[in-house]
Amino acid sequence: MTRISYVCKVSCFFLAGLFLFKPAQSQSLIEVLKGQSIILQDGTTLYHDFYKPSNKETFPIILIRTPYQKEGIELFGNFFAEEGFGVVIQDVRGKYSSKGMFIPFFKEYEDGLQTLDWIQKQTWFDGNVGMWGSSYLGFSAMILSKSNHPALKSIFNLSGWIDGTEISETDGAFHQLLVIPWLLFEGQKTRKSLKGMDLDEIFLHTPLVDVMPDIEFKDNDGLHKLEEITRMYQNYPHEQSAVPTMHVNGWFDFTLKASLNDYQMLASKASSTQKMILGPWYHNQLYHENPMLGDYELPENGEANMQWMLDEAKDWFKNTLIDSYKTEPNLIRYYVLFKDTWNETEIWPPKNSVEANYYLSDNNLTENTPTNSNSIFRGFTFDPHNPVPTTGGANFHTFLEKMGIRDQQDVESREDVLTFSTDPFSTDKTFAGNHSVTLYVSTTGIGTDFTAKLTKVDSAGVSWNLLDAITRIEPGALKLPVVKVTLNLGDMAFQIKKGESIRLQVSSSNFPKYNRNPNSGVESILAKELKPAQQRIYFSNQYPSHIKLSLLQN
Repeated sequence: MTRISYVCKVSCFFLAGLFLFKPAQSQSLIEVLKGQSIILQDGTTLYHDFYKPSNKETFPIILIRTPYQKEGIELFGNFFAEEGFGVVIQDVRGKYSSKGMFIPFFKEYEDGLQTLDWIQKQTWFDGNVGMWGSSYLGFSAMILSKSNHPALKSIFNLSGWIDGTEISETDGAFHQLLVIPWLLFEGQKTRKSLKGMDLDEIFLHTPLVDVMPDIEFKDNDGLHKLEEITRMYQNYPHEQSAVPTMHVNGWFDFTLKASLNDYQMLASKASSTQKMILGPWYHNQLYHENPMLGDYELPENGEANMQWMLDEAKDWFKNTLIDSYKTEPNLIRYYVLFKDTWNETEIWPPKNSVEANYYLSDNNLTENTPTNSNSIFRGFTFDPHNPVPTTGGANFHTFLEKMGIRDQQDVESREDVLTFSTDPFSTDKTFAGNHSVTLYVSTTGIGTDFTAKLTKVDSAGVSWNLLDAITRIEPGALKLPVVKVTLNLGDMAFQIKKGESIRLQVSSSNFPKYNRNPNSGVESILAKELKPAQQRIYFSNQYPSHIKLSLLQN
């Protein structure tokens, strides 16, 4: 495996937010011990700050392991300590105060277990540990769920995951809008400023490999073991988990697919209670306390709020660590966009959901199955020198101008973006679950990409993005003149009201979110030359291209 392949794989683990919290003033009921240390079995010293209630001799512990500097999340230490918990906030190996070499995610399982062992031996420990984490911090907690460590009794997982392959490499396409900035920013012992860097120039450079940030390994140990680590997380034994877990994520969070997959696997295989909250938010919006989801302002009952998240975590830990916890049914609480209500379901998709297929026909989407036997198609030229710009979506939250729900007028005016629309709906329709697109395609490229985007067209005719997807077709998959491809749009709950319609955009790029396909068959990050390709989308009874939505029945 090349260094670049390694970089593409590991970069999704640099995902916790760009946030430093102002510490709350410690009250007299709290004692804070800074710079405490744990010596691991290999001699590496990890440092943590310890927050504890001063009026108790023993207490449950909240463990938080971060690569983003322990001092930056003092707010959590103060908050949980005021609620009667001891809090250990630890810099992970090789980051900030902790010693050793930082290889992303490489040692988090072993180091986390040894930290739990250390906590278990302390005189102030009452026998119960809960782990809190968001993004990378959530990953550090989630991978320990299989350990069945006797001290670990609960996890609160905000936008974390176990297997993050799809986060950095979506169906073969390199998620460069996330990967490159994060490696530049956090791929070393301390945070590096991106000020003055021209990221547009980096994204456009060919070959992309020349400008990829490097991780400065002292040796190749991480590279040699990468295949082993990747297999371990892709085949994670969810059935071994006995840790009750609360998962929180959002419809416009780029970690949603991985996080929701973990919930579904644990809910179906693990013996422990799994609960999930799915809001309308983007990644780390809870910290920003921003009511705007792109151009769309969330109503009050959908707004992201730091205090809300802290209270949810507090209640979860009190229930699972302090009270006499009893196993409860699995449950998902989810927000329906544009209906602006919260629903509950025991399984996902909800039991009362059914498949609703809309077939491509000329410029239209129709519920009628195609009857025409002719090979009807629409085509466009995909020129990677002039890619379709990223406009809205579940994108990296540093680039707020590309985030969330955005007006699609400029995108849909391009000749290389095909659109297919339903007639305006005669009644309100609510959709909740996983949504996908199946296309029958051809290309003159040796390899190429196809993209799909689902939008809502309001009563004024304005198109607003909801979900998008990409698939990278490698040369070996183009053996037939027409190829069937399925693009997983992802999961969302939303309502289309009477007089509104849905629209499908089809193209071959979403830039700079994903790197450009050169259409030449050369690996995309190694390609020096980019070539145009002629693309076709077919629709007939032989090639029934369609969008499959999960429709809620009354």
